Amino acid sequence: MADERGMLAPTPLPVFTLSPDIGELTPGQERLLETTLASFAGRVCGVVVTAARMTDTHDVLELETAYGPVMVVERTAPVALPDQS
Repeated sequence: MADERGMLAPTPLPVFTLSPDIGELTPGQERLLETTLASFAGRVCGVVVTAARMTDTHDVLELETAYGPVMVVERTAPVALPDQS
């Protein structure tokens, strides 16, 4: 007798393509892209990374999706809090 309950499979992550003028992503940018793709799962099937850069304190990715452009920014340096004394 066949099992008719079926099987649940996780939603696949969207695919990505790097624009030809972008070099290799840094490890921080790769993690940011993976996190972003995971948040897009089930909503977007693919993105094109159109720009990748770093500032002193942030990793920045610019993505093109079927719904329009997306800029993803993540802080890489700790924030210095003012002294409360």
